[in-house]
Amino acid sequence: MSDRGFIGAAPEQKRHSSKGVFSLAEINEFQNINEYESDKIIASYTLLGGGGGGGGGFHQHGVPYKSGGGGGGGGMLTVENEAKFTIGTSYAVTVGAGGSGGGGTGNNNGFSNAAGNGGVGGDTTLVTDDGTETAYGSAGGSGALKNSVTADSANASGGGGGESYNNATQAGGTSGSQGNDGGTGSINAGGNGGTFSTAGDAANLTQGYTHANALNNGTESYLLQGKVSIEGPSGAYSSNTAGRPAVAGVGGGGGAGSGGGAGSTGSAGAIAIQYPAELTISLGTNVGTTITTGDGKFKITKITTGGDNISWSKA
Repeated sequence: MSDRGFIGAAPEQKRHSSKGVFSLAEINEFQNINEYESDKIIASYTLLGGGGGGGGGFHQHGVPYKSGGGGGGGGMLTVENEAKFTIGTSYAVTVGAGGSGGGGTGNNNGFSNAAGNGGVGGDTTLVTDDGTETAYGSAGGSGALKNSVTADSANASGGGGGESYNNATQAGGTSGSQGNDGGTGSINAGGNGGTFSTAGDAANLTQGYTHANALNNGTESYLLQGKVSIEGPSGAYSSNTAGRPAVAGVGGGGGAGSGGGAGSTGSAGAIAIQYPAELTISLGTNVGTTITTGDGKFKITKITTGGDNISWSKA
């Protein structure tokens, strides 16, 4: 390969800022080794939808406290090393909000007055040169003593079934392509919500996906540093208890309430985008943080609150 039009030592060349006079043969060579880019960005990104809210608990005098089901962890979409963006062009992003927690029911209201279901998480979207990419929000958990189709999800994870009565069970919600089914509620505990990696169950209080090596600096590991779903507490709880908070920043499903306690709100989703380090991103009013990978080749921007446009420029 020539010195790209320079006599003597050539300056450092970067993907989006190479300098020199190039022959057609050199351009063809650069294209073959993926180093001839005009204004296209080779990027990787991971999107997480909003987590569903936890179901509410049930309390009636003389009856064991009952818990709802946990909300489903938000759906996930990952794209690796594709030219999806153009320098200087604006792209809309939306970070899906967490679903609301279901209300608890207490104080002798009778079994006909079952607890409330958790709300559905919002979708996370990213516009690209190829169209709009979406990670879907997941379903909320069912309230205690209330088997409801609202725990189902057409696209992401189902919510957990609420705790039941008289040896019955409450089925967890079904799931779509970006998630798994929610766990079944029993007479002892509410089921937890499904996640993008695993189905819900009724035994593991911290069930969910935790990335084993969060130091890889890849887009997926940068997002997945926490659990994504928490089930309802056991029916053996002796007081009204609000749902455990959802894990923030990763589309966490909200914890379910016990007794007359309300379910917790699910947490918002997120977007992580990896792109060449020589580029600078503009976030507009979106809220995010940017790191540089250890080898200095890439930047990764994680957006945790978004409803505005982003764009890139050459540094």
